[in-house]
Amino acid sequence: MRAALLGTMILVACTAPLPPAVPWPTAADGMTGAQFGAADTALDQTLDAAPRSDSETVDGAPLDDGSVSADAAPPDAGATDIAMADAAVPDAAVPDAAVPDAAVPDAPPDLPVPDAPTDLPVPDAPPADTPPPDSTGSDAIADAGPPDANKPDACPPTPQCQPLPLLTVDPAQPQAGQSVTATAYDLPGWTYVGLTCTGPCGPIAGAWQGVQPLAGGGFAWNWSLTFPNGGGWQCAFTADNGSKTVATLAVTVQGPGCAPLPPGGLVSAKQGQFWLDGKPLRFVGVNVRGLAHYGGKDVLPYADAGHVALTLQAAKAIGARVVRVFAANDKQPHAVNAQRLKQTLDAAHAHGLKLIVALTDYYPTGFFPKDDAKFYYKDPWGYDVLVPTFFALPQGGWQENYEPWLKAVVPVAKGHPALFAWELGNEIKSPTAPAQFVAWAKQMAAAVKALDATHMVTVGLISTKSAALSDVQAKDLYGSPHLDFATIHAYDGSDEEDDSAVPKSLGKPFVVEEAGFSGDNRGPKVDADVGKWVGKGAVGYLQWGFMATPYDNGDGDGSFGMDQVLGTHKQDWDALSTVYLAWSKQL
Repeated sequence: MRAALLGTMILVACTAPLPPAVPWPTAADGMTGAQFGAADTALDQTLDAAPRSDSETVDGAPLDDGSVSADAAPPDAGATDIAMADAAVPDAAVPDAAVPDAAVPDAPPDLPVPDAPTDLPVPDAPPADTPPPDSTGSDAIADAGPPDANKPDACPPTPQCQPLPLLTVDPAQPQAGQSVTATAYDLPGWTYVGLTCTGPCGPIAGAWQGVQPLAGGGFAWNWSLTFPNGGGWQCAFTADNGSKTVATLAVTVQGPGCAPLPPGGLVSAKQGQFWLDGKPLRFVGVNVRGLAHYGGKDVLPYADAGHVALTLQAAKAIGARVVRVFAANDKQPHAVNAQRLKQTLDAAHAHGLKLIVALTDYYPTGFFPKDDAKFYYKDPWGYDVLVPTFFALPQGGWQENYEPWLKAVVPVAKGHPALFAWELGNEIKSPTAPAQFVAWAKQMAAAVKALDATHMVTVGLISTKSAALSDVQAKDLYGSPHLDFATIHAYDGSDEEDDSAVPKSLGKPFVVEEAGFSGDNRGPKVDADVGKWVGKGAVGYLQWGFMATPYDNGDGDGSFGMDQVLGTHKQDWDALSTVYLAWSKQL
């Protein structure tokens, strides 16, 4: 999307104040899911007076984009093995293309905290440096068993009196495919996050169902789980923003085991189609921008590692075959981000999905290589974007961090069966210097292919019109043998970015890579929109802002996204799911 939007999530955390909204400059309008609102009253009843053991702060300062002038001289990074000689490129006139506004959210309101009851004991919270209980040692409480409701309550079921098991699954030995309930009993003072189970063919995450107070103090946190196959599973209950494992539980699931997926083929493009294993490939898919960084607690501090499997399962359930992600993250070195992408590709492969991987972002959202913040400036339309000198040839800003990032990440995923294609950047362009941009994009695509000849490459444009390319420049760009397909980003059913004629004239496929509708009754609108673009020759259609978590983890879009927590989106989750599943079967 032109201005990638961040939502804001609220963690339930004992008696501490709620964390502030994530302060990205292009944040989305959104609030915490209804489940948290309903649960908070019960959660804080007995803990209102207890001190918090750990505190969490989020850096509220806006991203320092190191703004520089549009006509500032490019840094002298020296010649590199990707640098092009003789690149005097004239600038084109600035187009009159409109740039959409980026929504900035209101901070979510504080949730009410009721008075603590006076007739219940409140156990002391552990000090900040108290380690989580050892569920396997001599002091373990995991074997104590839940309280018996039929016995006299001489001793209330608190961790100090009648220790409860930290984690249970009911039934204890479920059948594969059977819906079960996982319950985690808390210790006051901890901030609880989630439940993830790992077994044959990868992890699954529990879907949070709510929290109930216990008669003697404390709370029972409930998740629903469905183990898809038999075998031994290991479930882990994490606390303190996911940084501490409080309890683990071995679960034996009855039923057939999971046969690993066979190695998948690589997708190619020819004759205006995508091909996989000798057959044409057409698909619907979703955008999950920050998926590779879930659990990293940096660019998306409220997205947990367990959300990866949950999101991929939800995408698969609506018929998606392709997921688009952003791989860079300015808070981590290249090697860390490359390894995160590799792990995300492995998870996608386990779910039978493929990833389009954007290598940077045109906007300063944090999804760009480390130390590239200084290459963003305020463009003639007032938006913070990459400065034109970033794309300068033979020497430009791209040489400082973007080129080393390519060299670090592309070889890591070379030949990976879950990689659909590399993308030079999300909505990347230089509309005040389009000819220079075309030359840069062709050179970068060639550099990526030199590092990984097994996968396709695209640019990541909204459209050639949005990039201010002339017809000649558009055909010059997509005519490159190193660029395999074209992309279009189109919202609210608009045809303004219709680039279909350009790739068709070159015998290359095109994908509606970002799409979505604002407002109500979105199911029929999306249905008609997919049909329209398929009729124009699109071989892929991807929903923007897909967020499957039961609360706002910061990776959704309050206007155009598909989720169950932001605004009125919960009302059309089922309708959109039905539309995408139907199209996945038809394509």
